[in-house]
Amino acid sequence: MTRNEWGFSPTPDQLAAVMAAARLYRDRWASIRPPFPAAFDGSLADVRALDYLGYESIDVPGGGIEPAAMVCGEVLRRAADLEWVISYRGDWFVASGDEALRAIAICPLARLHEIECGGRPGAGMYTWFIQKAAFDCLLLLEGEEERGARELLEDGGDYLESVERTLERLRRPSPPSRPKKRHR
Repeated sequence: MTRNEWGFSPTPDQLAAVMAAARLYRDRWASIRPPFPAAFDGSLADVRALDYLGYESIDVPGGGIEPAAMVCGEVLRRAADLEWVISYRGDWFVASGDEALRAIAICPLARLHEIECGGRPGAGMYTWFIQKAAFDCLLLLEGEEERGARELLEDGGDYLESVERTLERLRRPSPPSRPKKRHR
């Protein structure tokens, strides 16, 4: 399915929402005497700052998962050379261009909501998302896009450790299966 079949490029007015989300967090970050620099300019420091705000329970008026998803999406977009796309349902995605041989589309809000509902909200949620999304990008992207996604995984932490544990389990012989109970 081509991108034109499921979504469209946002207008400059619509893209202002991404910049507004960054400005919201940038202003709040500057107001707290931050422990490290984060310009909310699409760099990995932005994700670490979001996690810090969550860990310290620092309120961001007007913040929440929706603007944080925009910030995270912008980090992923820049690193993996993706584009913002709005689906015909109104969901925001970062996606590969139409010319990509193997395409990817990631909805930051949906993915963050999955993580939140799956029991991993709070500290580290945004880093977990960005690492998982970068890993997914590495499965499909090549060249310069791969390099950018790889940089998001340099400090793989919990996510890459969980991937390695999963791969180890997959390499082990499967335990013998038990007969399934029949339900009447």
